[in-house]
Amino acid sequence: QVAFASVATKGGGTAYPIDIYLPENKDLQFKVGMNGDLEIIISGVEDVLTIPSEAITEKDDKKFVRVIEGRQIKEVEVQTGLTTETKTQITKGLTEGETIIVRAKTK
Repeated sequence: QVAFASVATKGGGTAYPIDIYLPENKDLQFKVGMNGDLEIIISGVEDVLTIPSEAITEKDDKKFVRVIEGRQIKEVEVQTGLTTETKTQITKGLTEGETIIVRAKTK
């Protein structure tokens, strides 16, 4: 349970001080002075197709993914949904099982 959440960052960074109440500490897992990271999930979906975000390129306000079909590489327009730091939900344009190119090697 959140007890206090600051509206200002600490030291000008992106960390916001937050006090929380933890469940009863029967096994003494939590010690005075411990700190940690917290991930706040604002929204989420389950059973969706996600790909590495770096596999998506943008041209003229449209998003594309390179797909391998046989011995050819094809650029496919996709529509995206929710995004995390590393993954993006694909809502239209790809199906599960297709092979995509995440990052092409350059010489």
